[in-house]
Amino acid sequence: MFGVDWEKTECPNHESRTPMKYINPPEHELWTGNAVANGTASRYWTGPHEGTLSIKSMVSGQGEWSTPNGRFRVDSDAFLVVNHGQSYCLEVASRERVETFAVFFRPGFVEELRAARNLTDEGLLGQAVPATLWFYERLSPKRGQMQRALRSLYQTVHQPGVEDAEIEDRFVDLACALIDDQEAAKEEALRLDLARGPVREEVHRRLSAARDCLLSSSREKLDLASVAKEACLSPYYFHRLFVSAFGQTPHQFLTEARVSRATTLLKSSEKPVWEVAMDVGFESASHFCRAYRKATGHRPTEVRQTPQD
Repeated sequence: MFGVDWEKTECPNHESRTPMKYINPPEHELWTGNAVANGTASRYWTGPHEGTLSIKSMVSGQGEWSTPNGRFRVDSDAFLVVNHGQSYCLEVASRERVETFAVFFRPGFVEELRAARNLTDEGLLGQAVPATLWFYERLSPKRGQMQRALRSLYQTVHQPGVEDAEIEDRFVDLACALIDDQEAAKEEALRLDLARGPVREEVHRRLSAARDCLLSSSREKLDLASVAKEACLSPYYFHRLFVSAFGQTPHQFLTEARVSRATTLLKSSEKPVWEVAMDVGFESASHFCRAYRKATGHRPTEVRQTPQD
């Protein structure tokens, strides 16, 4: 982590671990190669920076990244993509120490990988420079392939004696997951029942902003009208378009986010079930237990009896 240290920032001790070039390298090297910025703090600020394509995530706690497009509260169940050359700042203000995990890709790395994945026999010997990719700048739930790839990279860079080639393999896996996530995001816009492409893109951008609101404020009491306002759409129109793009209602999306955060808390803390329910935004423990069992097929107490991976 780089920036103003309000209290005491503790970066992991990497002695006898991996080459320093991958974890918290000098700032000028952070923008030129594949690397991660990983550290812990309770109060911290850095920026503004204009770096390479990167993924902002948290191992624990919450951090807030700001870009010209808005402010994004990222916790351990979500991630944010910041495009190459985009200006951003990071702020951490917490009563407890949190851990950040930001991944930076070498300029052109993801573009080259995507071009190689789409390469035809005729283009095998070509030398064309792949076009710069643009990614949707929004919060996304940390699920499936992205979740596994981020976790694998985190574990690998902290593995004693690991070789550079294995770390680079994990960067490839994460880049592939990111490309697939981007392609899925493009499909969301195409599913919107709107005639003109520019209108679809604008509505999709607004829906994504509302989805950011749901993810960032999932612990708070939200109603359809207030979330629709984030998208500058009427509640009915917003609800219909949200389902069309994301395949679930805003309430279903919000409940899924709350259940996911609850699972993280149940596995990582000893808080009583009622306190977990309050922490993630449910109005009562009974409501939480019903929603959790409906979503997962398990009672909250059963999750704590399951061995953690």
